[in-house]
Amino acid sequence: MFKRTMLSVAAYATLLAAPFAHATTYYVNNWSLGDGNSGTNTTWPWRTVAKVNSVALVPGDTVLFAAGGTWDETLIARNGVTYGSYNNGNKPIIRGSRAVGDLTWTRTSPTSNIWWATTTAAIETGKISQLYHYTANGVVRLQRARHPNVGTFGANNRYAPVHETAADIETLYLNRDANHLGKFPLGDAGVQGAQAFVRINNSDLNEYNVVGWKPGAQSALKVAGINIIEGWDFWYQVKIPQGWGYWLENKLWMLDSVGEWYFDSQNHKLHVWLPNGASPQGQTLFAASQPAIVTDPNNPSNFTITNIEVRETVGDAISVKGGSNVTLSYLDITRPGSRGIAMTGTTGNSIHHVNVQDSVRNGIWLGDARGGNAAVPAIDTTVSYNTVNNAGKGFRAHGAIMLGDGGVAANNVVTNSSYIGMLAPHSFTIKNNLVKNSCLNFGDCGGIYLGGRETGVPFNALVEKNIVDGGPGSDEGAPASHQYGATDTRGIYLDDFVSGVTVTGNFVTGMRHGFMLHSTTNVTLSQNIAFKNRELQLLMQDGFRRPHDIQTPMGGNVVSDNVFLTVETDYPHVLQQNYNGGSGDNTSMASYSSNRYVVLNSPSQSVVHNYVFQKIVGTDDFQTLVQQNLTFPIWQPTREPLATFRDIDTAYGFYNPANAAATSVSCPSASVPAPCTYVNLKNNTAATFPIPLPANSSVAIGR
Repeated sequence: MFKRTMLSVAAYATLLAAPFAHATTYYVNNWSLGDGNSGTNTTWPWRTVAKVNSVALVPGDTVLFAAGGTWDETLIARNGVTYGSYNNGNKPIIRGSRAVGDLTWTRTSPTSNIWWATTTAAIETGKISQLYHYTANGVVRLQRARHPNVGTFGANNRYAPVHETAADIETLYLNRDANHLGKFPLGDAGVQGAQAFVRINNSDLNEYNVVGWKPGAQSALKVAGINIIEGWDFWYQVKIPQGWGYWLENKLWMLDSVGEWYFDSQNHKLHVWLPNGASPQGQTLFAASQPAIVTDPNNPSNFTITNIEVRETVGDAISVKGGSNVTLSYLDITRPGSRGIAMTGTTGNSIHHVNVQDSVRNGIWLGDARGGNAAVPAIDTTVSYNTVNNAGKGFRAHGAIMLGDGGVAANNVVTNSSYIGMLAPHSFTIKNNLVKNSCLNFGDCGGIYLGGRETGVPFNALVEKNIVDGGPGSDEGAPASHQYGATDTRGIYLDDFVSGVTVTGNFVTGMRHGFMLHSTTNVTLSQNIAFKNRELQLLMQDGFRRPHDIQTPMGGNVVSDNVFLTVETDYPHVLQQNYNGGSGDNTSMASYSSNRYVVLNSPSQSVVHNYVFQKIVGTDDFQTLVQQNLTFPIWQPTREPLATFRDIDTAYGFYNPANAAATSVSCPSASVPAPCTYVNLKNNTAATFPIPLPANSSVAIGR
């Protein structure tokens, strides 16, 4: 983990004085006597962010906030200005939440556990997105009133099943269980204004506004889709399917359990049920209701925000639109109500040493270069040495770090993401990153994912020396017929239309599949280790081509000098090739050279499972043309003469992430008599212990 430091006032002055002869440094301290001060020294600082926003700052100016201070205001970033901190201590906090524990709270009824209070204009501007309770055990994000409660349809399950498939894209059929529908109040007023969250497939959680009951229906809601996938509305043009899960939020009648809250925006009333039915009066309770840092509408460029904490915003914590050469560094972004950093329409930026925790959506989002109604992506941005944790937990972040178009993503740590850990649409270098425990809540997911655009333009991307460790997927909210796909996760996943990418030196473990190439062309997969992924170490699939898809078949891929070690004795296939349609020939999907195939306790030495199947015209079904298992003695002479195979009893994989101190690997089994006889599977030679393991390296051994 990197060490965060704050630059001194002198360092700022030295950095900025040369290019800007008339640059001024201003100081802000929330203990100041007022905004009437000059603000140009630490003795007479300004007091508020509002004062900062009102001054006509010029390029080269610096605004420094006092360490340890807190401002419940929104900062507007200006062209050419640096915003930072001074003095020693904790980073200054710019907070989008407002204290509500000191409001006047009233119990709903003498026996009720629910309390309410009237909010003020200083607290909210018509919306409260999150409510946080500060306790002795930490900060708890309370649950907005929802139905059904978690666990109603299975332990820890968030969802109720959709009863039937709609005939259109604006109908949600509710579960008809008496204990479920019996909770609903009659009439449109009981449901209008609610929001519905629906898992419509393995990978997507859609959000809808509830318009009312469907005319004449007893158990069907009319809904309108909200564009929740960061500007990409493709998945909203679907019917809500039967058996998938949904839940509803944001009506007072849904507030029926401890830890829930509801905000009545029309009457400005906040309702909450705290543990033990306690009164919120005097408690440390914060409502996220404001933005924290936004840019002015004139596309500011060349500004820097550094050494500040941004906390608990109503939406995105830091929003940057337009401009160029923006630097965001050494920031702590905590519990944003949407994305930690949202940056679009910009170019030539740097985001480094930023720590984003518990974002409702993406941790870092640089627009979307995939097409559709996408926000204009940030171009040529460097994203390095950042930490993103718990992105989308309980909701969905399409990518914990979602990269724009071009640039470098290096030395980042991404942990516990609800869906994809790191997503790159185009032309990125992705290297030296650690992606751990991704795909926690969804399937059809990758720890690192590259998705194409229907242009046929090569990606020219490099995915190098990354570590991807763990991705269980989740069948929560998926019908039984889709539970396999709901837990189908891939370590490094190159999807439709990806072309011209080199994937080299990566270590992938703990996923369902290690690597997946899906309808790719001219991809080089070399010198990687896929270690003990739950099923396949490499899955290659040529997808069915829709009428609007580019018709270039999958081919030109090179798979060389990799280690593929599979673990399941009942599924000993290291590779699987699927070819959809055509002549039934999948030999052109890739060429193979010098790979090491390793199977633990293999009963059959199967290396490749080949499927060739063809879509049946006019249906959604496929017919199997060829299905065969190729054992290594068959595979090697015909497809890969330089390949090697080992059937072993024990295997270990080790990695040392980037930025870590160099270490070494000792003999992992004390019970093995000297000499410790393992094979270094990476170079196919006897292992000599200790094995050096410098930062950003990995090794696999077996015996």
